[in-house]
Amino acid sequence: EAVENITGAAAFYCCQIEDVKSSYDFITMLHSLEHIIDPVAYLKSVREKLLPDGMLLIQVPEYLQNPFELMIADHCSHFSIDSLKKVVTRAGFKVLLESNSLIPKEITLILGKDSESTELPYEALSSATEKVADNARNNLLWLAGLVKKAEKISDQGPLGVFGTSIAGVWLASELADLVKFFVDEDPARIGTELYGRMVIHPKELQIDSQIILGFPYKIAEAIHARMTHYSGCFHLPPEKLF
Repeated sequence: EAVENITGAAAFYCCQIEDVKSSYDFITMLHSLEHIIDPVAYLKSVREKLLPDGMLLIQVPEYLQNPFELMIADHCSHFSIDSLKKVVTRAGFKVLLESNSLIPKEITLILGKDSESTELPYEALSSATEKVADNARNNLLWLAGLVKKAEKISDQGPLGVFGTSIAGVWLASELADLVKFFVDEDPARIGTELYGRMVIHPKELQIDSQIILGFPYKIAEAIHARMTHYSGCFHLPPEKLF
């Protein structure tokens, strides 16, 4: 009822996609496909709800840009732009637009209906699987290197983790009692507690504070650049994947 009262909203369905009777010119799947157990089969069902010239917009996180994505337990799939394109091709779509830079750390595809689904040959799937395994292994090594770096700098003063989102919480859980506080710039989070540790603004830092920036390197670099006038020592993550 709340959704259907929104201006312009026509209908709200809470059911299996096969039970939706209508067909559409445009369908969006924003941060949803990564939660689907069998993405190819699901996308084939979505395809049936598109009109012949309809388009599908998909946005999902890209683990190659953001190793922390691999730590999100309720994501059934972790996509690169190549692996996502293989999935949509097998489901009967053609790629009209692709980007992994429109939104940082995200993949965006706009798709049209292809004449039929394309089953990739075994050789292509096998080589792709090897590449994916290597990429995932490298990202996990990067995460392990980040934890080791944070452990090392904890000897230099009280250790804090910058950020209170998924990445910061995961890093703090790996470091356990070594983490004394969180640092955040969000006014809604400053002054609260997260897992028994205070969340403070950078201006509250002491001169001996050691803050680990648990972000992909380019993002961490930008944060580091604007922290130079605060007390404490801000530490970048490892620069490259192994």
